[in-house]
Amino acid sequence: MPRSSTNHQVNAANDTLSATVQSPAKVNLYLHVGAKRPDDYHDVNTVLHTLDLHDTLTIRYMPDPSLAGTCQKNLRITLHIIDAQGKPVMIGAPEDNLITKALMLYAHYACIPAGHIHVQAVKRIPVQAGLGGGSSNAAAALYGASVLFPAGVALEKLACELGSDVAFFLHGGCGYYTQRGDILHHRLHATEQPLCLIKPDKGVSTAQAYAYFDSLHETATGSNACSQEKFERETVHSERLQPKELQLAKVQMEKLLHASNFFRTQTLLHNNLTSAALGCCSALQPLHEQFASWSNKLPDKRSFLLCGSGSASVLFCESRKEAQRCADAAAQQGYWSFAGALSPCGVQVVPL
Repeated sequence: MPRSSTNHQVNAANDTLSATVQSPAKVNLYLHVGAKRPDDYHDVNTVLHTLDLHDTLTIRYMPDPSLAGTCQKNLRITLHIIDAQGKPVMIGAPEDNLITKALMLYAHYACIPAGHIHVQAVKRIPVQAGLGGGSSNAAAALYGASVLFPAGVALEKLACELGSDVAFFLHGGCGYYTQRGDILHHRLHATEQPLCLIKPDKGVSTAQAYAYFDSLHETATGSNACSQEKFERETVHSERLQPKELQLAKVQMEKLLHASNFFRTQTLLHNNLTSAALGCCSALQPLHEQFASWSNKLPDKRSFLLCGSGSASVLFCESRKEAQRCADAAAQQGYWSFAGALSPCGVQVVPL
């Protein structure tokens, strides 16, 4: 990936490099979690689509003449995470943050001179919302590092080491992913469908949602056949989809994404983690009831579903104006909300 004065800044006086990268959110238009695999991951079939909601990462590298070499131990990484109003955001220990892990991983394969990398992350994507903010930040860090220090490293391979959906954000748009949800089966038509995101104060961790999902499965399989049938009906639990089913889903999803009445279509919008998320987060039940109420009051009933493992939900709208009205109504009731649209863009450097 060649360096260019249009996508990063160089201070010749002190060899400082910097790049600013947009890090988009995502929504799972279709999420089907299946059986737990021998590696403790789950079979996942999902359609991912990026949104026009994004965080911003500014990555600055400053050489340190007192240090020698290019190894990871001579590279110091610091994070400054703030919200859109400039207030500090605490998201665990810096060394555990996916931004730090992504930069250290890239440094392992690329020859980054000894020095200091400082990252300022402006967070607009809420945490524990099912919107992929952490994974997107990891992809943005990888991409930003490759812009500042191009080394011919396969970013997709590194992304898969960091998380199941990190690689998706390198390209963005829309795609159908299988296995652990990390392998691209095929790309789909990306749209700019208007939508409204709404989230209660309480979040749902992905690990917590999957653990609850597993407990539902264990309860169902440990009881009678009626309970198992009820579980499968509520969670659509199954093994990995077969090739013919994937091909059919591809055709159906293509029709959905090209449909003029996308916001009224519920046939393939699906998330079988919903029951688990509702079990983890009591605040989700009244929100979903409110969603149903808003949807029914609109001129035509709109489609809505939980985002990933939650706790945000998405309501698809006919226009941005309608999305803004829904977001304003949610904000008046104390919910976090965002009016925007689906987007074809993945992580990208902000031009200077």
